[in-house]
Formats: sequence, C-alpha cells, structure tokens
Amino acid sequence: MEEEVIYLESDEEITSIVDRLKTTPAGVVTLVIPKRATILQSIVNLKLLKKQTTRLNKEIAIVTGDRMGRNLAAQVGLTVYQKIDQRRIPKKKKPLLKKHPEVPLGYKRTSKKPLTVFEKDKKRVPFVDLSLRKPRIERKPQTTPPPKEAPSTFTTQGVKAEPKPQVEAKETPKVPKKPKKAGPSFLKTKALETKEFFSKLNLKILGGFVALSLIILAFVAFLILPSANVEASLNTEEIDYKLGITISAQAAEVNFEKSIVPGKLFESTQEIEENFEASGKRDIGNKATGTMTIINNSGDEQPLLVNTQFKDNKTGKVFLTNSGVVVPGATVDSKGKKVAGQTTVGVTAKDPGKDYNVKEGQFTIIKLSPSNQKLVYGVTEEAISGGSTNIVSVVSEDDLKKAKSETLKKILALAKEEFSNQLEEGYEINDGLIEKQTLSARPSVARDQQASKFSYFLKVKFITIAYKQEQVKQLAKEKVENLTSKNKKILEDTLQITYHKSKLDTKKEQIKSTAKIKGKATEKINEANLKLELKGRNKEEAESYLKSLAEINDAEVSFWPFWVKSVPSNIGRIKLDFSY
Repeated sequence: MEEEVIYLESDEEITSIVDRLKTTPAGVVTLVIPKRATILQSIVNLKLLKKQTTRLNKEIAIVTGDRMGRNLAAQVGLTVYQKIDQRRIPKKKKPLLKKHPEVPLGYKRTSKKPLTVFEKDKKRVPFVDLSLRKPRIERKPQTTPPPKEAPSTFTTQGVKAEPKPQVEAKETPKVPKKPKKAGPSFLKTKALETKEFFSKLNLKILGGFVALSLIILAFVAFLILPSANVEASLNTEEIDYKLGITISAQAAEVNFEKSIVPGKLFESTQEIEENFEASGKRDIGNKATGTMTIINNSGDEQPLLVNTQFKDNKTGKVFLTNSGVVVPGATVDSKGKKVAGQTTVGVTAKDPGKDYNVKEGQFTIIKLSPSNQKLVYGVTEEAISGGSTNIVSVVSEDDLKKAKSETLKKILALAKEEFSNQLEEGYEINDGLIEKQTLSARPSVARDQQASKFSYFLKVKFITIAYKQEQVKQLAKEKVENLTSKNKKILEDTLQITYHKSKLDTKKEQIKSTAKIKGKATEKINEANLKLELKGRNKEEAESYLKSLAEINDAEVSFWPFWVKSVPSNIGRIKLDFSY
C-alpha cells in the first residue's frame, strides 16, 4: 500500500487537513504536527479527523512532540508516535539549517567559522566550574552606636571638661558564623520550584487558549461546515424526431435555419487482394446417354423442342432430348384398331453421375399438362448408361459474395485509418456517411470453375466529409426544443443521432442525410427556488417535499458533518445532483 508523509502547519484547520487527505492517493498517511498546533487543541477536531479517515478508507498515524496532543489523539483511537523514526516510513526531506556548534562553558566564540585545534588552544580561556565555587557571603558592616550625649551641665556649657585618661579596653574577637553552603541539592530544589511554577503557568495559559479555540471553532463550524447534498432522479419522457441535415465542406459555421453543419472533405483510394478457400462442389464426371422412343396416342402431332425434359418414373432422374422432333398423331389401321404415333430421339442426363445410369422404363414429359402426359410419353427398351461420378471443388457464387464482403471490410478499415490520421481535433467520421466507389473488383477464378483456392482483388475510392458531432447535437437540440414545450428541457447527454438515406454530392462537396434523433426530456427546474424551499427542513421533510414534486421521481437528502440535522440556511451549502 502506498504511504505518504504530510507536514502540517501549526494553524492549519481541520477542513484543510481533510481536503489534503482527499486529494492524496496514498492509503497510509502520516501527519507530522508541530507542538501546540490548532488540530491538537480540541478533541472534537481529532474525532472529526478520525471519522473522515474512516470514511475515506485511509489509515493515518500522528507524529508529534506535543504530549497533551498525543494523549487526546490516543483517546479517540488514532495511532500516535513521538518521533517519525518510530513509524519506519520515508521521511520528507527538510531544508538543512546551519547550527552553530555549542560553546562549552569557559570558552568564548570569536568567529563564525569553526576553530581548528591549534586556534582553540590559543583562544582557550581557563575552564572554571562555577558549581564548585563557594557562594559569596555578604557580611553586614558592624556599626557602633553613637555615644550618648551627656546631660547638659554647667561644665559642658562653656567650660571645657578635662580629658579623662583613656583606658585601653580589651577587644574580644568575634567569631563569624559559617554560612550554609549552596550545594547541588539546594540548586536542584530551586530549579524544580522554578520549573513547576512555569509549568503551572503554561498549563493555565494553554487551558485558556484551548477553551477559546474550542469556542471559536464551534462558532466557525456552525457557520461554515454544515452542508446538504440532494440526490434526485427526475421523471423523463422519450423524444423521437427526424431531421434533414446537410454537412457541407463549403460552409463556415452552423446554419440553424437551413440545418447546415460545416464539414471537411476527405478522399482515400485503397486497393487490396485477399486469398480464400473455395467451398463449392461439382461433379465433373460423364453424363449418361441413351435412345428413347416417344409415344403419341393423341390424334394430333406433338412437336418437341431440343432439351425437352423427360423424368424417369422410377428414379425421378431427368434427361434432355438431344434434338427437336415431331411426334405424329395416332392413326386407325385397316382393321379399325388405333395405332399410336411414335418416333425415336437421343437423350442425355441432365447432370453427370453414375446415379443417372437407369434401367429401361417409362418417362414423363415434364412440361405437358397432366391429361396430355397420359397420351404422350417416352419409353426405353434398353438401359441408359455411361454416367460416372467425379466430385471436385469449384468457386461458388456464395464464395465470391463472401470474398467481396470480407475484402471490402478490410479495405474500409485501411481508409478509416488514413482518415483518422488526417482528422483535426474534435472532428469525426460516421461509417454511414462514407461513399464507396468501386474502381475494380475481380476474382482470380470465375464462378463454378474448378479450384480449391482463389484470390479476390478490390480497388475502391472512399469519399466522406468529417464534421463535429457537438455541432450536430447543438443543431439537433435547438431544432427539437423548438418542437417541444418551453417548459421542457432536452437532456443533451441522452441524445443519440443516427443517419439514414445519406447521399454524397461530390460536385457540391456536401452530404444530405436524414438524422434520426432519440433522447430524453424533463421538466425545467428552478434550482434557486428549490433551494429556498428546502432550507431549514429536516431529512424527512426535505425528502417528502421533493417526492411530492411532479418533476421528481425519487430523492434522498444527506447532511455533513454528522451533527447537522437540517438543511442549512446558507443555500450556497446546498448541492443538487440530478440523475435521469
């Protein structure tokens, strides 16, 4: 399954993320989300994301360093990772940023360029571990209280007192108190207290930001997200019209009044010779022959032409006379007895074959009336013989018709291929509008001639006019709309046009044809008014209203997101989808 990594911006909205998931063809998607991103601040956003990915049949995972965001995503059932390495999928290359090397404590950066080993030795400042330095103890300066003023006496009021001898006092040495050392445990405590203070402060700020974001998101979702999709099948009626049109290579544009569509003339001359198997059979053996006596019991002469047909009463085989004869009529002899007239003639079997070797018998003249057939007939006193059978393959009439048809199909395909290579974009050629002028058509073996194989040569000139089907549909639609009610709408996608009785006039460079137009029409619907009628209705009310309209056969209404229960007031968020 194809995988893709999508990097999100911190302020990217849920609608933008869903759109990006819809457009990606990948089935497995990893979303890399920065800390404190908008999507991670609301569990509602994450639930929406989970539902949309399920609807899109995609598997997603979230990679983020935001601990709270990972917890929220895990609560709604999303797969979460702290680092993208844990996902084991190709990382998206990010532009490399230059990082300055860290400067250890006790060193001073003097140049943006990295220092060599020798330069580091020259520039090195002695390393001092400040954590081992004893903290400086500030001592409060000892201040001696000012001497108490002696009470004003007579001596102090103008008489100088005699100085008393100073007695040296022994100073008692003060031992300074040892200050508490600020060791590592003391520093750790201070750092933890500071960290805890700022973390609590950050949580309060983050909580306020999340609450504010939820309020804003809910307000935006209430105004923007709700949408309704209406799927309705419309009642239609069939249309069937005939339209006489002219496709002219001399026309520059569509003429709706005269039903003329512009076209382009194309010619192609092709020739081809194909081989075929002969399927006909013929007996080329000898025909049986013999002598027949013709009896005439009528009182009149009976003339018979050459090739008069006689049928053997036993086998049904037909024989032909070799010459014409006149059979005399019957007479009466001296004794008063009726004597039939008779004559002899040579006969030959109609077809070769040993089946025509027949014994002596009586034969009927096929062309005579039934009453005369009893009076005039033929007899043989000896068997008709000499017939033999020799079946060979010959080219039949059906073989020639099939050869011409198949050769014409192949040569037409060659012409179409040449036409298609010359056609400009948008133009097409209809098979029914191609005129064929046969210049030569000849088989290598004539009909009924003995052969097991034969070839058929065909040379044809094809002439046609290419046209734009969209222009024909445009013409047909306008013509049909003029013939139908103004409240009807012709569904252009359903129009089917077939051409009949097409005739090409090469001198005028035009094709006159009868176009048979079939399609569907429906009542016109004012979509703006329909949306106004639907807004504010719930699912049942909207569907009931739609089904009550004469123009609509069936309807179904759906909402998005899942919490929406009625058609939004913003008609721009109502989508109408009609089917026929």
